[in-house]
Amino acid sequence: FSPSHRPVDMSSVLPVRFSPFEESVNDELKRDFVANTEGFIRGDPGGIVMSPGFLNFQRDIYEMEVREDDIWIVTFPKSGTTWTQDIVWVLKNNLDYSRARSESVMARVPFLESNSMYSDEEYKARVKQFEVTGERSYHLTLEELRDLPRDKPRIIKTHLTFNLLPQNLLQKAKVIYVARNPKDVMVSYYHHHKFIKMHYFQNDFKTFAKYFIDDKITFCPYWAHVLDAYSKRNSKNMLFAFYENMVKDLKSEVFRIASFIGESINDDDADSLTQFMHFDNCKKRWEPFEAKKKADGNFLDQGSFYREGKCGNYKKHFTPELEAEVDAWTEEKLRGCELRFPGY
Repeated sequence: FSPSHRPVDMSSVLPVRFSPFEESVNDELKRDFVANTEGFIRGDPGGIVMSPGFLNFQRDIYEMEVREDDIWIVTFPKSGTTWTQDIVWVLKNNLDYSRARSESVMARVPFLESNSMYSDEEYKARVKQFEVTGERSYHLTLEELRDLPRDKPRIIKTHLTFNLLPQNLLQKAKVIYVARNPKDVMVSYYHHHKFIKMHYFQNDFKTFAKYFIDDKITFCPYWAHVLDAYSKRNSKNMLFAFYENMVKDLKSEVFRIASFIGESINDDDADSLTQFMHFDNCKKRWEPFEAKKKADGNFLDQGSFYREGKCGNYKKHFTPELEAEVDAWTEEKLRGCELRFPGY
């Protein structure tokens, strides 16, 4: 740990305590995740994997004020997060398609823990760049999030598990959790790590899949994340959605989301929003923002944040042996649980 990342015993206050991976494991991971020069830490209980920088944010996130009109989008990465936050934002902003076209979806919805994934050095450099040039390449700080106007709802996205989020989140705010089958998540997360320089994974899919199954990648373990949320699905303030249902019948899911967040839309509204949120249209709207990120060096030139937006893409990447391994892993994790992914 760097000085600002030194482990602090906060177990008397915070429910999750972090400790670094074994040195040999971190050395291996740092060779493959070359942008992460500080290694990884694991939380107990729950096992969530984070970058050491999260320790600088953990308490403030856990103790932050939740507003009654907040809408939180909680997911394991690559499960339809960006898609869902865009839908929610448009619904809560009177179907303002013009602004949704002109402003990046990433800028319109704060990403709660995003800044914690940078090293101290990188984060300070990004803040300095903003002070000098006025160009911002980091998300809202927790202070800025706290100070957002109270005359309209905040929409907040996070990949954190519930034991790291404010205790009263489900009592006060609306929470949308989106789950996606592990095979497609694994493939999408692999491409995400190859494409975004703050991750910069330098090995093959087989190696990435092994890390994923062994819970050695940021925000893993996958099953603990999904199953904990699934256990909360009957909360009156929780909407549990499946990515697969969004792909199959987006219009129905748009109506479902709108009803949950208190927005009344008619059939024409739902049709227009469904068309606006078609994957190809989302990808096209994102292209100029992605080009800027590539030019700034945040993304690699090859690839795209919006790749295919389909179900079953894993079949292009999985060997029969890997599929059998993941099937057995899934069966073990779902034993005694009624969770099943649509069409999976």
